[in-house]
Amino acid sequence: MDDEPDVMDAAAELLRSIGYAVITASNGPDALELLRRRNDIDILFTDVVMPQGMSGIELARLTSEIAPGVKVVLASGYPLPALKSDFHDLDQFAFINKPYRLADLARKLRA
Repeated sequence: MDDEPDVMDAAAELLRSIGYAVITASNGPDALELLRRRNDIDILFTDVVMPQGMSGIELARLTSEIAPGVKVVLASGYPLPALKSDFHDLDQFAFINKPYRLADLARKLRA
C-alpha cells in the first residue's frame, strides 16, 4: 500500500519481478477491506505515512488483529528510531528504509 501511484506501481513491479503476486491499495481502508475479503494474502507491504487518517502503522496493527497470520513490512523514508519515538512498539513488524534496493526488499520479505 502506498498513496503515491508511481511509488506503488514501482514497488508492485519489483515484487512481481521476484515472484510475488501483488494486490495494491492506495489507502488504509481499502487495504483493510482486501484483508477482510481475501484469505490468500501472506504479506502486507505498506508505507508508513498514508492519507485518509490511517497510517501504515495503524494499518499494520489492525492487520495483526484481523489477520494475525499476515506478515507486515513497513517502509519509510523516516529512520526507525524516529518512528519508534512517535509510535512506540514496532518490534513486531519488519521495517525497510526508503529508498530500498530490490535485494534488500527481497531479503526482508523472505526473512
